[in-house]
Amino acid sequence: MLGTISASSGARLFSLILIGLTGALAVSGPTTARERQPQLLIKPASATSAGAVSPAMSVDNLRQSNPSPPVLGTSQLPVPRWVSIKASKVNVRQGPSRDHALLWTYVRAGVPVEVIAEFDNWRRIRDRSGETGWVLQQMVSSKRTVIVQGHDNVPITSAPGAPKDVVAFAAPGLIAQLQSCKAQWCEIEARGYDGFVPRGRLWGVYPAE
Repeated sequence: MLGTISASSGARLFSLILIGLTGALAVSGPTTARERQPQLLIKPASATSAGAVSPAMSVDNLRQSNPSPPVLGTSQLPVPRWVSIKASKVNVRQGPSRDHALLWTYVRAGVPVEVIAEFDNWRRIRDRSGETGWVLQQMVSSKRTVIVQGHDNVPITSAPGAPKDVVAFAAPGLIAQLQSCKAQWCEIEARGYDGFVPRGRLWGVYPAE
């Protein structure tokens, strides 16, 4: 979504760009958590089954990494950690093999997710709705992205805590690249606009990073 918002400053009239989400992030089966985010997802009639879950490979039987504090996974990278969806079509499965049922499919690259466990070349991820599933390691990227949270547009300012210096407004659901965070502010970039937003308005960052 692209649009403009007009605002006045004294006798001067200027336009501020509103940037937001375009298109769906994923297609999935009907789950309660996902139904609370209709602006982000398209729900088909049912999820696609890609095979039965093997008891020997069930998620409950796998040794899971403790999400807090971080530990090193099989990749020798911290678990948990943030990553992003790498391709425009990524299948998420119930367990760490192609024999497990297909839960949903991401249809947009760049969606931030959290790696919460590792098994061989599979990564268990958690998305913003709290849903979890397994993807192949090569389907996620270390490139950091975030999703704007909340019910109203958030101003992107040219400096932390500069409410009068607004570069643009980010609509809820916008996916942006994460540059860095310091204290309660994070620098993001989206569609050519770079600036700062409050950390609390972003999903995809830890409180202390």
